[in-house]
Amino acid sequence: MESIKKGYICSPLNAKTEKGIRKNMKKARVFSKITSSILGYKCLATHGFLPKYFNDNIESERNLCLKFGLNYLEICDSLIICSKNITSGMKGEINLAKSLGKEIYYIEGFVTPFYIINIFLFKLKILKITKEGVCHEDKGQAKEDFIPKGCLCSRSL
Repeated sequence: MESIKKGYICSPLNAKTEKGIRKNMKKARVFSKITSSILGYKCLATHGFLPKYFNDNIESERNLCLKFGLNYLEICDSLIICSKNITSGMKGEINLAKSLGKEIYYIEGFVTPFYIINIFLFKLKILKITKEGVCHEDKGQAKEDFIPKGCLCSRSL
């Protein structure tokens, strides 16, 4: 039986309010669905569901969730960055993926709970980040103009 590639969703969780955190969890789950359907991978955002079952304010539970996420990243084939705003936690995930030699992708586009409509309306782009830290279209030539304004991916890798 052929093994399906696994993808690790890298997006922000933390927010100033509980409502903001729930919103980011929902976005992470949507990113999982989008990337799974576009790439044909099993994509998972551990921060899209673990905070529902564990309390982020209890250090031992937070550490358990962080450890689970990083262990999952180790067995994944790729990391998919789903935000132009790179948090410190995301930077750690990106650096780990890079040190493990994982493929790193960046999703460019708008995402809402109506993601299926948006895929067609806004034509999301999946960009691959090379070891040199430059965004490329997955099957195209180098296109530095595809790096969104404010994207830190090329500077932070």
